Amino acid sequence: MTSQTITSDNVAFAQHQQTAKIRYTSQYFADPKSHHQRGCNENQIGLIRQYLTLETELNDYSNKEILASRAKINAKTRKKLNYFSPNKLFLQLVAFQT
Repeated sequence: MTSQTITSDNVAFAQHQQTAKIRYTSQYFADPKSHHQRGCNENQIGLIRQYLTLETELNDYSNKEILASRAKINAKTRKKLNYFSPNKLFLQLVAFQT
């Protein structure tokens, strides 16, 4: 079994000890204003912000625009995924399980 961790910001995470125990993980809390300690989260936010900018309120985007952004993000290849897209890996996983 590989070692898994959960890293969250300093917002209260109720029952974090029980969650870590059940999931066989270690729990870490990021230091305030240390976004680099939550790299995966920050990377996802960066991808989202390519389509949904900080200058615009989320309420100003239509559901259709948000769904289109999600589709584009999930179709992008990722170095972390060996240059596959999340969509492609998901479809391979589903095909493997059937």
